[in-house]
Amino acid sequence: MPAARALLPAALLALLAAADGAISLANRADDAAATPMLWGAIRWDSFVNSSSDPGDPGQITARVLRPAIWHDRLPWYSYIDPVSGNVTFDDSAPAVIDTEIAQSVAAGIDHWAFDVYPPDSDLSSALYAYLNSSSPLKAQLFFCLLLQTSWLASGGLAAWPAKVALYAAHFARAEYRTVLGNRPLVYLFAVDEGAWGNATAGWADWADALTQLADASRAAGRGAPYVVIQTWDASQGAAQVAGINAAAGNSRLVSGLSSYALLGATDAGTPWDTFAAAGVQFWDSLAATGVDVIPPVAAGWDNRPRNMTPVPWEPYVEPAYVVMPTPAQLGAFIAAAQAWTATHAASNPARCHLLSALNEYDEVRARAAGGAGRARVRHAHAGCTDRALSTTTLPSSSPPPRVRVCASSLQGHYIGAVLPEHGGNARLEAIGAVLRPAAQQP
Repeated sequence: MPAARALLPAALLALLAAADGAISLANRADDAAATPMLWGAIRWDSFVNSSSDPGDPGQITARVLRPAIWHDRLPWYSYIDPVSGNVTFDDSAPAVIDTEIAQSVAAGIDHWAFDVYPPDSDLSSALYAYLNSSSPLKAQLFFCLLLQTSWLASGGLAAWPAKVALYAAHFARAEYRTVLGNRPLVYLFAVDEGAWGNATAGWADWADALTQLADASRAAGRGAPYVVIQTWDASQGAAQVAGINAAAGNSRLVSGLSSYALLGATDAGTPWDTFAAAGVQFWDSLAATGVDVIPPVAAGWDNRPRNMTPVPWEPYVEPAYVVMPTPAQLGAFIAAAQAWTATHAASNPARCHLLSALNEYDEVRARAAGGAGRARVRHAHAGCTDRALSTTTLPSSSPPPRVRVCASSLQGHYIGAVLPEHGGNARLEAIGAVLRPAAQQP
């Protein structure tokens, strides 16, 4: 990776140098007896807006990305109505899910971490589309659950057994990602001590809930879940782990720490190298707590669409962003994460890493799964044209993003791809160049 290394700041270069000879930067074991390094990618599936309810999360997300200035961030399967300008998409369509499975496998992604919502929510439709997929490549792509406290604890402990039964049924599936033997990997987001509705219980309710989950997992033929709390602050996260485990008699119900994304975006646009270096420092701070770590690796951050069009679950966000990385910079960050794990083996026994994110197009400008190649084939008959997007409100010195707009038989427009010169599918290709070299492509 000489070209990629040249783009890294000194701190990351030193990390890679320390790991030279210890690992291959491809996704393979250090030696025949070692466990391969694993990469997961978060999925937040608010890209289904078939509902007519304007308050539906998918409809809201479509409105966020409706302004033309954000069209380069639309999923590759989006449709733009030529009259109204409204955007529709469906990431649960079988063809979409199967394509994203193929893209992820080709890039060396081992599993998807699904943000979990109630089963009847549109936000869960992509999860069940994945579970029902007949793609022959699905056997190479696992999944795990990312449990959000707001939904997890909804209804209190009285409603918890039904959720436990559902989650344990997922654990029992062959596609579920297990680590360290037979332990289902589970992430917890936005952990709060009083989330279960009993402010005086402390961490006891969490210990009760996770004990029930561990018992159900064992009954389903798995080990106790490998539970990882996602935190923005290492000390706070470590205190949460200690509180729950102490309430459970120090049984290590919770094993590790990670994060949903990486902090550091600014209104002026944080340089990528600064952002990446801060990410490595955050991994170090997590490791310093003595708790297991799954390093979070962000492909970027850019929340400006939600600043322009607020969403009800996040009424105001700063127009903060990180300068979008080049494919080589992103690939170098992926390599640095693997180097970190190689030099911190005791801190990351699961040898997992978590990419943020596969598809949060309204929050992460650097898309991890565009559809460039396939989209061109799909719309070759439709007379595609390229056009620049206005950047009048974007304080960026980079060239204007360009999208491929393709007329469909319905006289609308599909977003086929972000053109290669502005990144596009090169994001996933950059990851694949590190995790799965050409010789290992399926």
